[in-house]
Amino acid sequence: MRPAVPSLVALAAMLASTEALAQDADTFNFAGGVFDHQGSLQLAHPHLGQPSGFYAGLGLVYADDPLVLRYSNDTEESVVKGQFSTRLQGGYTLHERVRLDLELPVYPSVRVGDSSGYTSNFALGPIRLGALIPLLAYEETGVGVGLAPYIAIPTGQRAKDAYVSNGFSAGLAATVGGDTGKLGWRANLGLDLGAKNAVDTGNTAIEELEIGSSLRWGLGANYDVIEELLVGAELTSQIDMASGLGPWNANPMEAHLYGTYGGEEGVQGTLGFGTGIIAGVGAPDFRIVAAVGYRKPGGPADTDGDGLTDDVDGCPTEAEDMDAFEDTDGCPDLDNDQDGVLDAADSCPLEPEDMDAYEDVDGCPEPDNDQDGLLDADDRCPVKPGPKETQGCPDNDSDGVANLDDECPDEPGPVNTKGCPDRDSDRVPDKRDQCPDEPIDPRADPRRSNGCPTKVVVTKEKIEILEKVYFDVNKATIKPVSYGILDDVAQVLLDNPDITKIEVAGHTDSDGNDDSNLRLSQSRVESVVKYLAGKGVDESRLVPKGYGETQPIAPNDTRDNKAKNRRVEFVILEQDSGDGVKVVPNP
Repeated sequence: MRPAVPSLVALAAMLASTEALAQDADTFNFAGGVFDHQGSLQLAHPHLGQPSGFYAGLGLVYADDPLVLRYSNDTEESVVKGQFSTRLQGGYTLHERVRLDLELPVYPSVRVGDSSGYTSNFALGPIRLGALIPLLAYEETGVGVGLAPYIAIPTGQRAKDAYVSNGFSAGLAATVGGDTGKLGWRANLGLDLGAKNAVDTGNTAIEELEIGSSLRWGLGANYDVIEELLVGAELTSQIDMASGLGPWNANPMEAHLYGTYGGEEGVQGTLGFGTGIIAGVGAPDFRIVAAVGYRKPGGPADTDGDGLTDDVDGCPTEAEDMDAFEDTDGCPDLDNDQDGVLDAADSCPLEPEDMDAYEDVDGCPEPDNDQDGLLDADDRCPVKPGPKETQGCPDNDSDGVANLDDECPDEPGPVNTKGCPDRDSDRVPDKRDQCPDEPIDPRADPRRSNGCPTKVVVTKEKIEILEKVYFDVNKATIKPVSYGILDDVAQVLLDNPDITKIEVAGHTDSDGNDDSNLRLSQSRVESVVKYLAGKGVDESRLVPKGYGETQPIAPNDTRDNKAKNRRVEFVILEQDSGDGVKVVPNP
């Protein structure tokens, strides 16, 4: 009778050499997340955890009937009845960019299904080196994406019929996952690469069975019952690339339920139960898993290596300069005092340069540039030493007038003559005083005087005359005795063209009719204007105005007082300030 041929071949993601080698019946691998508090069992999760975190653990796995052949006559042959293994696990997170994982399976016992009931000897599985590389940052309430590559390196330590691979394999999976508070989830899709291999069972009926590279996928979710306890479920499957997809039920599928107890740091344990949903290589009737490990989460990343973790570092990619100035914000302060001189060249990095065009390149403020004891802020001459009395400016003749303001810096003189000598103290300096020993009238403006006494005094508001202007009785005719004083007025006006507008005001006493007095005063000042114009004064500068008896300066009760009220005044209406602006003197 012809031997029955298997109608359903279990598929696995594994690699052996190009020779016919014993096949790995164990397709279960702990994910690093079992020990790294990520809630997963076999599936990779895109969250790394904190940098410098590590875990170490021991896993225990028992699989019942992980490799069973089913024939077309509905009979079965158990190739591997039971397989027990331990897993030494470890992992370390580098700079929040990658986590490295290590797994070493140890198989102390495998029950095979031959007639003798042989139990294999001790065997070491391939060393599995993996990594988790995030591509999209994971947040506690967001989604992360990453890659999980691995390479399996055979140890060469296996016993007969151990069904443990001793060939190289490699793989890459994409992982996406997230955490919405108490609920976490993840999905994996990957490829395991390996050469085609025949399963060596001693049964000639399956000599043509080939397995090798495979696709694998998985879905998982977990829920935090309490802070320390989570429960989860995962569904995983493999599709053999050697024999093709085949029907949907030709690809092994396995489901697991599990729980993990432990905190963010310290010892934690996991216990789980699984079963094959669709039979195939590595999909057992049931599987029991347990794991215990220690986890230390590490601290937040310090990308720039300045000793301040990124969560408190204002500039996580720029190292703090640690110069005892605002070193807790994580940002380099290249110019601590913000004076424009970088600290590397700043002799006083914590004191801003005063930038006063005096030794500004050293970065140190010079509060008293000329070292005269007067701070620059109060020093009118900050780079030239001088006494306090002259606000820090030099005073060569020690007269209390700084050289800056002294028109005679080497000759002492009073302030009111800008430091120039004034023998007669009339405020006209000797250098332009034509009568240095004869003081002028104290009412006179010294700026408009030649220093000699005169009958015409120019003040700020008026041109005052020390003699009266006489007219014929009840007439506008100027008496010759007054020509001299009017000539002096004309000369003053010619000497002071900045006085641009003068009111020639006429006043009378109260004798006579008011209207007659008003007309008489107007006629008389018009005569004065005509006389001054005849002496060369521009008539447009002169404004004749008769006031009659309306503005007396004394009571009209005596002859002397009436004489005082009969007068001519020259009132300055407008002056040129020197920059084209017309100035009206204060009354």
